Amino acid sequence: MSILQDVVSWGVENKNWIFSGIGVAILAAFTSLIRTYLFGNNNQPNDSIKIEDSDIDGQVAGRDINVEEHDDNND
Repeated sequence: MSILQDVVSWGVENKNWIFSGIGVAILAAFTSLIRTYLFGNNNQPNDSIKIEDSDIDGQVAGRDINVEEHDDNND
């Protein structure tokens, strides 16, 4: 028998607990581990900026900051 046939026959024999809550949780955890192993953990966004060696003059703003210019001349 091939590996695929072994997996399919095992799934048919154990279908009751596979589709119960514990089986779904175990399969989800196993799938997550395999996916992380194969593709790495690159699906997390990285919003950080490294500014160790930067010279910054003035104020620094993070995200979601609106900057507006105002004309102080009342002409």
